[in-house]
Amino acid sequence: MRAVKTEFSALLQLALPVLVAQLLLASTSFVDTLMAGQAGTADLAGVGVGSSLWAVCAMFLMGAFMSVNPTVARHRGRGEYQIIASYVQQGLWLALPAALILFCVLNLNRFYLPELVQDQQVLAVASGYLHGLSWGMPAVIGFFVLRPYSEGMSYPRAQTISAAVGLLVNIPCNYLLIFGKLGLPELGGAGCGWATSISFWAMLAVMLFYTWRHPAFRRVPLFSCCYPIERQKMIYLLKIGLPIAMAVTVEGSAFALVTLFIAGLPAAEIAGHQIAMNISYLAYMVPFSMSTAITVRVASHLGTERWLQARQAVWAGIIMAMAAGLLLALGIFLFREWLADLYSDDAQVIGIAALLLLFSIGFKLCDSVAATLQGALRGYHDVNVTLIASLIAYWLVCLPLGYVLGLTDWVVAPMGARGYWLSLVVGVAVSAVILAFRYRRVVGKGELARGRC
Repeated sequence: MRAVKTEFSALLQLALPVLVAQLLLASTSFVDTLMAGQAGTADLAGVGVGSSLWAVCAMFLMGAFMSVNPTVARHRGRGEYQIIASYVQQGLWLALPAALILFCVLNLNRFYLPELVQDQQVLAVASGYLHGLSWGMPAVIGFFVLRPYSEGMSYPRAQTISAAVGLLVNIPCNYLLIFGKLGLPELGGAGCGWATSISFWAMLAVMLFYTWRHPAFRRVPLFSCCYPIERQKMIYLLKIGLPIAMAVTVEGSAFALVTLFIAGLPAAEIAGHQIAMNISYLAYMVPFSMSTAITVRVASHLGTERWLQARQAVWAGIIMAMAAGLLLALGIFLFREWLADLYSDDAQVIGIAALLLLFSIGFKLCDSVAATLQGALRGYHDVNVTLIASLIAYWLVCLPLGYVLGLTDWVVAPMGARGYWLSLVVGVAVSAVILAFRYRRVVGKGELARGRC
């Protein structure tokens, strides 16, 4: 019992800073949207298009470097600090070509943006936004490497402070560049891209300072020498990171595609869907943060072959995530109309959003299990089945089922957005079941191989 209580405390200390950091990062996009809207409708739309494209890239890149987290945690458990430094530097070496590729992709938007945006004013804003954002790519990708490093070292507070600094820098930079204050050019919505780029560099500067000077990282000789490129370690990081990146992108793209599929529905239904989706995304930060904490604890225990403690960490995480999920579900149920009212004063939109939020309760509870098991499997360095689970749950089950229920009368009368939200509940539930079976198999095989079953 004492060991389980220890895991509760350790998971809470890891998960809370990650949760705060995620909410701060999400707030940056919210601030961009809010301030761009003050410049005009075209500016708001252009920032929306640009930030949506960037969000897809960010999901993939963040997932790709999540391999650093369990790798660092496992070697930290063994006290192998020089190996940690080598792996983190390999991640930074990988970040260099990734930053260059993304810089080019964002700057060459004239080849693909006109296919997506017809309005010339919106196109100009979106293009300027992506151009400004491109100059922050080296910084944000470096942050994506150092962030899981700080998590693996059990000091996620560094990323929380970095995200807070980034938000504090972003707000005044937005104001100065959108509206052309203090002699700076008036860039409109495109100024948000430049402001976000500046905030990325501020975030990286804070992370570098912490990983260089803070006692939590002092044992790791990350900056004392330059490790050469090691092909085997890079392949190892990519072998873990790419399936995570693809799974995160598959899951995120499914939610994005739902929005595209219902684009032909009445405007009030689309608006209600967007409100419910935004609230659900913020609520998802709780199981996501717990997932990150479980990855660190499991990998750290496995580094010293403490198999029982690894299992205890997973069960403690699931219990905590379920408890948090129940509280969130109760809050959404009781305050769904009040939450929707924060976004709109249209009674019809509020009613639709409040109804859809009832569906979100179902997949929030399923997410509490699915997300924590994803974190556990990452701690075991078992990531391929997570990708398969995402493909099956979201692309083979969720999206087709949503189309059938939402837009056809093959089974029932067309349910519109409700049909897609019901399919999301089913998709997350399918993912949770697959991951539960995989986790049980991975733990059983591991302990059987060590003569513990």
